[in-house]
Amino acid sequence: MKRVWGCLLVAAGLGFVFCTHAVASGEKIGYLDVAKVISQSNWGKQISSTLQGDQEKLTSAVQTKKDEFTAARDSYMKKRSILDTKARARKEQELEQMAAGLQKLLADSQAKWAQEKKTAMTPLFKKMYEIADKVAKEERYDLIVDRSALITASPKDDITSKVISELNRAH
Repeated sequence: MKRVWGCLLVAAGLGFVFCTHAVASGEKIGYLDVAKVISQSNWGKQISSTLQGDQEKLTSAVQTKKDEFTAARDSYMKKRSILDTKARARKEQELEQMAAGLQKLLADSQAKWAQEKKTAMTPLFKKMYEIADKVAKEERYDLIVDRSALITASPKDDITSKVISELNRAH
């Protein structure tokens, strides 16, 4: 968590430095709300919906394995006192293997979903940045930054709606 906040502070600081330099030299700065483009463009909504469905499937598979593990553990705990030493050791080893399998499934599911997200979002980002570059050239912006790097900005320099419109037309 500290690493995330540190990265955000560094990004905000760099954005502030670039913007301060640009303002001092009289450059025109615009901004783009990437999160808004994803949440409001047709393509972004489609990708988000697909990714949510994929995530739910992966989460369901993990939950099923977790429920199986919990049931096996609860069953063992009820019978533990009547089991002999060998049976208890064997059952505990089985539970450890189930727990390790569950952890592996969770890690694999998270990695698979992250890869699916990257694969699905990459073309959207590429097109969004192409459109932002086009708008920047047409409207003579010297610099376009992500809205998340700004503390405050004038709505007149927001190119988000233009990018969403172009993206909807292009896709």
